[in-house]
Amino acid sequence: MTRENYLIASFEEGFTRIPNRLLEALLMAKLNRVQLSISFYILRRTYGWNRHYEAISLSEFAAACKTTRNYACSQLNLLVEKNIIRQTAQEPNLPFVYSIETNLAVWSKDCLDLNKLIRNNKLLQKIFLNETDDRQVLQDFATGEQGVLQDFATEVYRDFATGVSRDFATPHPSSALEPQEFEQGLKKELKKKKERENYSPDSIPYQLSLLLLSKILEHLPGYKHPDLQKWSHQMDVMIRNDKRQPEEVKALIIFAQQDEFWRSNILSVEKLRKQYDQLNAKRLRVRNASAGRKYESADLYREEAEEYKEFFS
Repeated sequence: MTRENYLIASFEEGFTRIPNRLLEALLMAKLNRVQLSISFYILRRTYGWNRHYEAISLSEFAAACKTTRNYACSQLNLLVEKNIIRQTAQEPNLPFVYSIETNLAVWSKDCLDLNKLIRNNKLLQKIFLNETDDRQVLQDFATGEQGVLQDFATEVYRDFATGVSRDFATPHPSSALEPQEFEQGLKKELKKKKERENYSPDSIPYQLSLLLLSKILEHLPGYKHPDLQKWSHQMDVMIRNDKRQPEEVKALIIFAQQDEFWRSNILSVEKLRKQYDQLNAKRLRVRNASAGRKYESADLYREEAEEYKEFFS
């Protein structure tokens, strides 16, 4: 299948069977962008595979909804509080199981007006089933009891009366869909996401960061403890991006903290990364010089041994 064909949506490629009333309720509910994305993602993972519930991790929600794990978690909790989704715990260390609440009557009244939902549903049925004239339906709706689209319907009816054509696809203001502070801080938070990753104590970047800290504390006991997660991230970048071998990094840390000059200069992973090549060059020179002296001593020992062997023979 070509890329062009893959991007054409068709029922033959699969579809999700969702009750219309549930879709209308989600679209009418007072939800921000991430909450709505989470709800539709659950629908895709459940009804999309003919299931009523599914285990979904926070990482999957974050990736699907283009947000962070922390924000996805907070929005999931809000949806649970609103009774829009159900959350069920499994065994420890396993993702929660999620499903959509199909009983709209239990949804929070703060996010969904049931009377407006019913009135809107009746309006749509009359229009699309052609049970009456569209103009008359809009007039009745606009002049009747307060409804979900009353203001909009009033304007549409006036346009009908004056013969003015109107675009029905009027978008909601973005401020009503998503918290402004989240919109402003999302890019900054995503940029720093890697630095906040949870490096486990047995991971290589964390172990190397801990080694550097312990060696610094040996000659500088009053050194202020750094954020080891941040150090681990920098160490991880050094290994992956700079192509540094962990064993070599370990040897360099030990050498730097044993050298009288370098140990007062290499007091962070950032400094280690910046001075890596210069520091490693000196380490190799010292190692090679030590190896030369070792071989020289070994040759001298053999010569002395041969001389004393002749003396005692």
